[in-house]
Amino acid sequence: MSGAIQAERTADRPDLGELTKQLYGHVMDAIDFAALFQLEQLLWSLLPDRGIHDEEGELASQLIAEAIVRASKDPARHISFVPPGITKAEAKAVDFDEHCPFCQLEAAAPSDDHDHGGEPCALCDDLARMWREEHAEVLRKRGVRSPARR
Repeated sequence: MSGAIQAERTADRPDLGELTKQLYGHVMDAIDFAALFQLEQLLWSLLPDRGIHDEEGELASQLIAEAIVRASKDPARHISFVPPGITKAEAKAVDFDEHCPFCQLEAAAPSDDHDHGGEPCALCDDLARMWREEHAEVLRKRGVRSPARR
C-alpha cells in the first residue's frame, strides 16, 4: 500500500480525529520552526547562485516541506550515536561540513536559544513573568516551578 493511499485512509478515520489533533500539537512543539525558517531563508538566497529563480520563495518552501517528509520516514531518526551529556553545539561541531552552506550559517550565527550574550533582558524577563503569571495555576498543578524559584 502506498504512503499516499495509507495517509488518505488515516485521514478518513473518524475514530482517530481527536488523537490526531492532540498528536499534531505535540509534533508542532517538537519542531524548531525558527531554525527551519532560517534554513528556508538561506535556501531561498542560495538558489539564484545556482541559476534557479524562486522570486516568491515557493520552491524553497517546497524543498523544506519535502525534507521534513523525508526526515519523518528516515530510519535514522531513531538512532543517535551521540552519547547523553553531549550538547547540541558539540554534536554540530563534529558534524560540520566546510562545504555546506547550511553548516556555515549555523557556525556563523548559532540559533540555539534567544540569547542576549548572557546579559539580562528586561523585555524578555517581563514577557516570561507575565506568561508564568497567566499559567500559574496549571504550572502549579503539574508541579512545574520556574527557574527563578528553584
